[in-house]
Amino acid sequence: MTGLDTFYTTNDYIFRNNWIRRLEYFTFLPINNVVYFDGKAGHVAMRQLRRPNGIAISPDHRFLYVAESSAKQVSTFRISRPGQLEHVSSRYLGALVDNLNVDPDSGDVWVGTHPIGYKIFLKVAFPVGTLSPSLILRLKMYAGVVQDVSQIYSNNGSALIGSGVASFYKGGILIGTPTHKLLYCECLIC
Repeated sequence: MTGLDTFYTTNDYIFRNNWIRRLEYFTFLPINNVVYFDGKAGHVAMRQLRRPNGIAISPDHRFLYVAESSAKQVSTFRISRPGQLEHVSSRYLGALVDNLNVDPDSGDVWVGTHPIGYKIFLKVAFPVGTLSPSLILRLKMYAGVVQDVSQIYSNNGSALIGSGVASFYKGGILIGTPTHKLLYCECLIC
């Protein structure tokens, strides 16, 4: 959210038909976008993204972070004016990135990821018997550029099936999943 009635959002799927959506999931084509709503109408602020899913804004409101799931990267855009974005950088993370959460004090970006992407798809499509690993990353940011990536949590799926989001607060991490449960951990290395 950028104001009382203004915000950015992502369109991570274009097609409405469920079968075509499943194909879209595996094509990795840059056909999706970020939209800005100015309080009256929405318009496309950035095009040609690969399944943008999670989205977050820096504490100073200068940068927009976008999780491009199919590209396995987090991209940073400078907000030059409301609704107008300029690409700053992209950082490949090697896992399907899901949702982003920005620590308001440090500016760190917490990333929920799925290290083996097809397994989370199988878990969502066929819920019985499928495990999907979890991986939480912390991105240290400076001027919209990732300076360091730390692995904070990982699991083979036995304790937590997939990791869609992570939120850090006063030494603890709350991890959410697309299909399973929440997990709270104390973070000894944060």
